[in-house]
Amino acid sequence: GKQNEKLHLKRIRKVSNNSKAVVLMIHGAIENGRIFYSGQPLPFNQSKEYLIDNENDNGNDNENLIKRKGLAPFIASSGFDVFILDLRGRGLSSPKISRKVTAGQTEAICEDIPIAIEAIQNLVGKNVNMHWVAHSWGGVLLVSYWARYINQIKEKFNDNNNDNDNLNLLKQLKSCVFIGTKRTVKIWNLHRLLIVNLMWNFLLKYVTFLIGYLPAKFLRFGSENETKKYHLQTIKWIKDDWIDSDDSFNYGEVLKNSDYKLPATLHLVGISDKTLGNPFDVARFLAETDSEKSDIKVLSKKNGNKEDYGHIDILTHKHSKDDCYTKVVQWLNHFNQ
Repeated sequence: GKQNEKLHLKRIRKVSNNSKAVVLMIHGAIENGRIFYSGQPLPFNQSKEYLIDNENDNGNDNENLIKRKGLAPFIASSGFDVFILDLRGRGLSSPKISRKVTAGQTEAICEDIPIAIEAIQNLVGKNVNMHWVAHSWGGVLLVSYWARYINQIKEKFNDNNNDNDNLNLLKQLKSCVFIGTKRTVKIWNLHRLLIVNLMWNFLLKYVTFLIGYLPAKFLRFGSENETKKYHLQTIKWIKDDWIDSDDSFNYGEVLKNSDYKLPATLHLVGISDKTLGNPFDVARFLAETDSEKSDIKVLSKKNGNKEDYGHIDILTHKHSKDDCYTKVVQWLNHFNQ
């Protein structure tokens, strides 16, 4: 990382070190990794490009895990080694977002995520099964990273440079779970007009140009700010093509035409999620990511759940454990063979 740039990677696992597999969790826009866990962050082990905040040092941790709030401790209590990334400038990653921080989505995809994966591989080895879990826009970033990764492999093969190191993730990644993840918003309702068209694509864009970054925290529109570049890049993708504004990389095209399919992917979405992860838009994202096997579960009372969930309370409601978390762990266990 450049001077003072640090990525924060939170690790939660049972004390016994024989984890079933590794889970990497990525948060969405205008939020940070704390969407997945509660409790105080611990002191860091400093390292070159990332901070690892290692949480299995006290003896009674297993009991604490079960009591702790959030999807991450729940997954960890089922025997997985869980890593939660705070993307650049969010959460405990530094420096905090300001007009001086210029990184956008492209950097999250091409730098932050691969650095986190490398950090995890350095800790646990490259042969341990891995799963990806994301909320909202975090899923779009992970699938975008996957597109670049499989494209890179194709180019390497074309150069006859069969670098085995690069093939690791193909064997390592076993499944994905995306919660309320959409890319484009095509659903039409009043909520969409207000939140997406008026707020996100118009008013917030104006504010962002005015002050040089998106002050979502100050505006009480989210728990984290975003850089100007990140915000503008999301607006483009929400509207239309899945193409990178930096180097014109066509994510959708690569995914559609590749022999390497994204592993089994579960989409969980709340019936009351009007705009930010509406079931209609989530189904369209599922179609364009084209995984080996995919499933979409809409969480609603009608479908046997305790609540009609929305975009955030699908992860934070007191009944999320029964309705959402258990489905995540079932999926991870099933594909962890």
